[in-house]
Parts: sequence; structure tokens; C-alpha cells
Amino acid sequence: MDTYMEANMNMNLREVSKLRDTFLRALDACERIWGEFAFKRPEGAGWRDQMLAGMYDAQMVAVSLVDDKRISSLAARSAEVIQETRDLFTDKAFNEAVRLSTNTPSRVAYRIGKVLQLVQSF
Repeated sequence: MDTYMEANMNMNLREVSKLRDTFLRALDACERIWGEFAFKRPEGAGWRDQMLAGMYDAQMVAVSLVDDKRISSLAARSAEVIQETRDLFTDKAFNEAVRLSTNTPSRVAYRIGKVLQLVQSF
């Protein structure tokens, strides 16, 4: 992050606007797909109220890498996507990647990869 910020501290307004649009598109997609469960993890039969940074980056990056047609498909099948997201937490490595030592490069790559696989499967 530090390296990125240093390299881009003089970004022009056009580039900033493009990044803003990408961010807002991803945020909207997460809301359309996961709704109130976006950025959260399951707990028992429900979902925790607390958001997880590890789920936030995994979901935001994953949806930013797919096209609008795929996002519409995911939103139309939201209940299935939510169930598949719940199922990700049965994978011990995924569960740890979103909860423990979340800034470790291997864990960042793992959780984003798993959520990207999920969104690409619809």
C-alpha cells in the first residue's frame, strides 16, 4: 500500500475519477449480490453483524474483476451466491485467511482467489 500510494501521490483527476468509478461499481455489486451479508461471515444459522476486512477486500476485488453481465447473473442468483459464500467458511484455510494475519500476502491471494472462483462460477 505504501509503495502504491507513493507512486500515485500525484495522480491526475481523470485517473482518480476512474478509480472512484471502479470502487463505486464494486461496492454496488457487493450490495446487489450479498446485500446485508456483504463483508460478513456466517455464525451458526445466521451471520455475524461485524464486517471483516478480509471479506471486504476479497469480495470487492473479485467483483471488480468480472463484467457487468456476470454481476447481473450473480445478483439474480443472490441466494445461491450467499449459500456458496457460507460454504467457503468450511474451508479452514479460507476461514483463517479472512480472520487471522489478514495482511499476509499468501492469505490475501488465497481469499481473493476463492471468492473470485465463486463469482466466476455463476
